[in-house]
Amino acid sequence: MMPFYFAGYTMHFKHLVAFIFLQNYFSGNCSIVSVELSQPMLENQLALCAVRIIEKYFPQNAPVIIQTPNIWKNSPVEIFKTSADETEMFLKMMYEALANDFVIVGYTKDNKTKETALQFPISIVMLITGDQYEHMVYMVSEYLQRIETIASIRESKIIVVTTKIPVDNRIQFFMASIFLSLIWDVLYASDTIFLIPDSRWRAEYETEFPAVNVFGWMPDEQNDPCLRELNRVSHLDCWWSDEVGFLFNEDLFPSKDITDMKGCTFVVKTFEYPPFMIE
Repeated sequence: MMPFYFAGYTMHFKHLVAFIFLQNYFSGNCSIVSVELSQPMLENQLALCAVRIIEKYFPQNAPVIIQTPNIWKNSPVEIFKTSADETEMFLKMMYEALANDFVIVGYTKDNKTKETALQFPISIVMLITGDQYEHMVYMVSEYLQRIETIASIRESKIIVVTTKIPVDNRIQFFMASIFLSLIWDVLYASDTIFLIPDSRWRAEYETEFPAVNVFGWMPDEQNDPCLRELNRVSHLDCWWSDEVGFLFNEDLFPSKDITDMKGCTFVVKTFEYPPFMIE
């Protein structure tokens, strides 16, 4: 198994163990569901869900950073090349349905951010695909390394989207926990949600829209009050279709302001990012 790095940091052992478990889980009788024939329907549904969330929660006068395998297809990493065509519909649907401008942040040779600092709150959509979970983790690590400097300057709202259909609800929660905790470990971005197709949808049901489940997390639900790690995620809502919308109309980005430090140490770091000094 290849080593993984997240914006310069080695992947936490707990994440590696988690993905070994997932890979072993799917290597038995529970195989991944093939969605080759229904991929356009699935991508269309995921894109529409993301668009409606952006319209409601993201700044409408600010562009959205988009990262998909299609945008990264010039990367020498094989997983981006093999997934590029499969995610073209998602990018096309986002472009047609979203009123916001796009900031296309794709592959560069040294994978460093070339854009100037963006002077507005950052909104980010990351699409992850693949049949192997270690490939999905590597894909996210490349995305994060590319945007780390931009996303760290301003408070970010992030939507992580996967086309991978889990075999059951337990795996849905497990995947949400892994990717939400990874984003927190690297960016400390609390306003992050995870979109994943409902496990009950299957490719043979081509006349039905695939439901999309939305997961997030809350500070007061974590075992560690200091939030050094996340161990619990919540199912926030379910997107049914563009006609029906969300089933529960819950707040997908509730306030996570902390008023009681509960004995935790508040750490302040400074570093230089010319022409800024960031604290």
